[in-house]
Amino acid sequence: MRLFKTTLLLLATQASASHLQLPFQSTLSSWFGRPIGPSRIPTFILDTQHPWVEQHRNQLERVPNVRELLCNPESIQVSAPGFPDPIPIPNDIFSSLYVDNNRAGISRLGWNNALHRLREIQACPAALRTCESLNVDIYRHGGSEWDDTWEPATPPAELPGLFADVLSQMPKLKKFDWVRPSDSGEYGLQVGTTVSSFVKGFAERNLTLPAVEHLLLGPGCESFVSMCPNLTTLETGGGLAWPHWYSWSNETDPYMALVRAAAGVKNITAFTMSTQSWRPELLEAVLESMPHMTTLKIHGALDGHQRYSMEEDAEKLKTLLPIITRFPHLQHLDLPPVYELGVGFDGGDPCGNAYFGESGREYARSVALQSLHATEKATNITLPYMPPTLKTLTIGETTVNLDPPAGPGAIAS
Repeated sequence: MRLFKTTLLLLATQASASHLQLPFQSTLSSWFGRPIGPSRIPTFILDTQHPWVEQHRNQLERVPNVRELLCNPESIQVSAPGFPDPIPIPNDIFSSLYVDNNRAGISRLGWNNALHRLREIQACPAALRTCESLNVDIYRHGGSEWDDTWEPATPPAELPGLFADVLSQMPKLKKFDWVRPSDSGEYGLQVGTTVSSFVKGFAERNLTLPAVEHLLLGPGCESFVSMCPNLTTLETGGGLAWPHWYSWSNETDPYMALVRAAAGVKNITAFTMSTQSWRPELLEAVLESMPHMTTLKIHGALDGHQRYSMEEDAEKLKTLLPIITRFPHLQHLDLPPVYELGVGFDGGDPCGNAYFGESGREYARSVALQSLHATEKATNITLPYMPPTLKTLTIGETTVNLDPPAGPGAIAS
């Protein structure tokens, strides 16, 4: 009988909660500055971390139809209960959107998050019309299917089509980052089983993104290049999503596959790639596929270079330089950090403990001086091979300005 009475009391309390504001609710609301319960603001808008949304979140949470107001392309302001002045809506609130469960502070299942965020975006005309940058980073939780967070390698059947529908409705999309899906824990080595579903889904819809000028891709996504006929900037992204520590034949190398795919787009002028296997064949392919390039960023390391080695062996660097000479329009060149170039500098102790205390500070100054001398040595090796069109040469974080106004060899930054 006591349990029955308690249950009735709880039901009565819940039934009246929608009509009465209980004292503790008012107190908690004043503590947090916004109504208690699920946010009225769509999650994809919160994920933008737009300064205006962060600044006015308390007021926005009090607007019953906040989603409709923000997503209406004709809306110019929001009026919040309890706040006398309307809040103007900035026109760039949807300029950068994210389908991403791999950021700090976000803990969501990959496929589920992607479905929900895309449905929210699809239902928001203002987001579709004004989005200029879309970042996709779907981390699929692997492990055992008995784990609560396990997700299958193959995405939900509707997801590729939903992606295609959303992308096709973004006329102003200029920058498209597809970092992953890739297989968690595999560092991209088995990426094909997951990405192929999207490649097939996009191809079936003949998806084209004519406004995209900047494309950042994870491994196995080279077919996305052909979807962007007006592409001018191409780069790799995703860190460990790419397989860094393996030797590849030209037929199986995922980096080579991306470079070759770029040959189908004629307007690429800027290319950035981070790999531990820069070698003559790869750089030759870059020259062949993107002959109009003005900016080349060679990040990572030269193929076969022994990291943290004091051995002086610049031959790997010297095998690349004659190829760089042949880029007819190159204006800006980035090379890896000097400790990756085989000029007798190992970058110093990689352990932070070595830099503590008075002796650590003295050691840090010694490393900085060695780095300066090594950078000068690498610059002297490199400059004779540079094409006459080159304006800046960057080695690691040091840039040499070769423009006549600053004078040859002037340190730019």
